[in-house]
Amino acid sequence: MTCNKNADRESYGFFVFFDNYSNRANVVEKIVSVKPKTPEKPNYAEQLNPGKKINVSCSDFSKYAAEFYSKIQSPDILCEKFREIYNSLSNSNWGKKKEEYTKGEEKLGNNDWAFINYWLNDTLRGTDSDPPICVKDFYKSLRKMDEDYFKIEYVEDKLYNIEKNDFKKMKDLYYLYDMKEKISNLLDDNNETNIKALCPRYEKECNEKYRDVIINCRDDCNDFFSAIAQFKKEYNQDLVSLREHTYLSSSYELQELPDYISLITEQKIKEFTRTIFLPVLFLIFGLFSILLFFNKFLPCRKYLIEKIKRNKRIIFHVDEGEESLPSHAFENDDTISDNGEYNIGYYSTLNS
Repeated sequence: MTCNKNADRESYGFFVFFDNYSNRANVVEKIVSVKPKTPEKPNYAEQLNPGKKINVSCSDFSKYAAEFYSKIQSPDILCEKFREIYNSLSNSNWGKKKEEYTKGEEKLGNNDWAFINYWLNDTLRGTDSDPPICVKDFYKSLRKMDEDYFKIEYVEDKLYNIEKNDFKKMKDLYYLYDMKEKISNLLDDNNETNIKALCPRYEKECNEKYRDVIINCRDDCNDFFSAIAQFKKEYNQDLVSLREHTYLSSSYELQELPDYISLITEQKIKEFTRTIFLPVLFLIFGLFSILLFFNKFLPCRKYLIEKIKRNKRIIFHVDEGEESLPSHAFENDDTISDNGEYNIGYYSTLNS
């Protein structure tokens, strides 16, 4: 089975509980060292707060992930971060359906798997466009390292390398939810100076990204559009409608986000207008240029005609005044021509 797979509707499920999952991601980002193996005889402090037993430290992760250990950045730290995310999610009912949670039993619901998969894809990618390893192999290696800690067996198709285009859509949506959370926190703090200084900027960035991801979405956007519609609903309800009835609305008034169908329709009208208008504009401009060209060279045309006439007069020794004589001036020539014999005889007698 290949590592890659397209994201589906289930892949976006964790966004409904974004605050819960993003908070856990933010917490583990602060981890800079690995925890040691739990000692056989814990000290007094460890007895008061035992936590989950660690049989194998992440510092030994290289022994269980030799085939890809060198391909990822800071693998030991990544192992420790994942351990914390796994532990917090598997023992929480947040984001789970009733049948997915049993108190005292470690479980991961569909939304948990979806978030873990997104988080691993994002972390393993780094600055690269694709993860250097199969995401599912990372978890399998952790289970091989400490099966007592990672008790939940790998569920087929829950962890995979998200296709590049789908991952970009999910990352853009994550950014939008993150901006929504920033605006919400800013309004909750009720610091009027900060609200007036930062809210317009945050709102603008959020609006621009929202419009951009909708207009530029390509290749099977149905699941993404369903998720973006949910985001729009939450944004308008939590930040606009709800705030209109509180004292916070006096500090800054947010505008509602338009629905994605309106934006797509608006974009198609713009594209159609450009398609029709530009060729017509170029045609009009071309005709105008041609007319301008002929008008520009009209004096030159008159000059050339006069030049040809002058050359003709020089060749045939025609005086300009003669050329301008009226047609009736040549009527006598026709008469003389008709009496040619008489004229010739007359001149002949004189000469003799």
